[in-house]
Amino acid sequence: MTDLSKLIGIPYRSHGREYTGSDCWGILYLFYKDFFKIEIPRYEIGYKDADDFDSVSGKINSHLNEWKEVKSPVFGDVVLFNIAGKTVHAGVYLNESEFLHSLSGHDSAIDRLDSFAWRKRISNFYRWPRNI
Repeated sequence: MTDLSKLIGIPYRSHGREYTGSDCWGILYLFYKDFFKIEIPRYEIGYKDADDFDSVSGKINSHLNEWKEVKSPVFGDVVLFNIAGKTVHAGVYLNESEFLHSLSGHDSAIDRLDSFAWRKRISNFYRWPRNI
């Protein structure tokens, strides 16, 4: 298993999929590559900008059929969040209280799922069917 510290503090960059800059999906992409040694779809094409909620929500919803929704998440599953009524943010589920993510204007970080900012925004959890 890889050390999470490599994925913390990565500068936010819309459409980013690198350690030099990543958006929320970029962090997922790097996590799967490091921890599970697999490449999940990059999905960096097809949305205007990560701050454009309509295009991001459309992109997420158009690919949910590739993932398996799970009720009991495990380390590495994807947690989706609603912001302004749209599913527009993703993070890596770490445990029952924490997730890893990158948000516009912030470096990647570990936050609490039960925090005021996130607890009522959780949409669903998903697992890449070809891992674990």
